[in-house]
Amino acid sequence: MTVNQYYFPYNAQVQMLPFYVTGIGGSEHQEHIKREEGFLWPQFFYCAEGKGLLLDEDKEVEIDADTYFFLPANQKHEYCALTEKWDVRFLTFNGDGCSKVLNQFELTKPVYFKADGNHRLTDIFNRILFALKTDKIYGEYTSSALIYEY
Repeated sequence: MTVNQYYFPYNAQVQMLPFYVTGIGGSEHQEHIKREEGFLWPQFFYCAEGKGLLLDEDKEVEIDADTYFFLPANQKHEYCALTEKWDVRFLTFNGDGCSKVLNQFELTKPVYFKADGNHRLTDIFNRILFALKTDKIYGEYTSSALIYEY
């Protein structure tokens, strides 16, 4: 499933939750991104197709299909496509519980891993996107709960 859309929910009430979605989306033709100061929130990415290059403070990593990568908040980074089509999905999040949980799981630096046929994270991503797009009343609360599964 190609995403080719972005959603940046904002509801002041959900900001009281331990986790909440600050952005979700993707593009099958990911543009070149360079962030000298990093990004305000932690980011999870999934490469569904194609190949790209990620440069963080420590290294240069080729990201190919079926690869996930995580960037902590404020991590200097840059990424660009190496193939004509580079299909990348992203999820950004925040909340009072982020720092504690990310530290507990040692997600304080960039992490890269292959899905190896397990698409559980992709399924959860799709459920988060669906909840935010279709449920204008409780979608942000549902997506917050799904971050725990992610």
